[in-house]
Amino acid sequence: ETDAFWAITDMTKEEADTVFGINCTVLTKPIRNTPVYEEKEVTFPIQILYTGNLLIGRDKSLIKVVNALKEIPDSSQKFALDVYTNTTLETNVEQAISCDFCKIHPPIPKEKVLKLQAKADVLLFLEDIDGPNAKTARLSFSTKITDYLSAGKCVFAVGCTDTAPMQYFIKNQAAMVASSEMAIKECFVMIVQNTDILSEYAKR
Repeated sequence: ETDAFWAITDMTKEEADTVFGINCTVLTKPIRNTPVYEEKEVTFPIQILYTGNLLIGRDKSLIKVVNALKEIPDSSQKFALDVYTNTTLETNVEQAISCDFCKIHPPIPKEKVLKLQAKADVLLFLEDIDGPNAKTARLSFSTKITDYLSAGKCVFAVGCTDTAPMQYFIKNQAAMVASSEMAIKECFVMIVQNTDILSEYAKR
């Protein structure tokens, strides 16, 4: 006999409860420390950071981010996007993201990642938006999310909204969320027009 059922996300609970007629308890992943927001003056270029693999369509979402940034006037003066990954990118992906404001770096140890997150203005969360892998991480909850929340920075989440991570960000207003290239651009325009929005999301 089972004493309890556990789910990693609200979305998993809702579906499991309905399908199996049970009552799951949501057991969340822990954050590494209590987030502390530190007041920081945002200056251009705004530092955007992504650390992690670019598999299952994340590379396609990165292309959409870069394309959206290219639409911003003087984007190379407004933004600096640094990507640290161990993913070997296909030639067409490298060509698509190659520009003045985007730099691809080899992977780095966890302790260096934490230091870079502390310096960044925006932490980028990527999942496939509309490709064949858009639902691959549908009911997952990445450790990257708890790491990002622990950093006390603005999170910019790009992906399909029919996934547990994106629903979490939306429900808790814990990130700027975009699920299309146009929406990504609109978010960047808002940031340029009002950099205080980064502090607002960091506090959340």
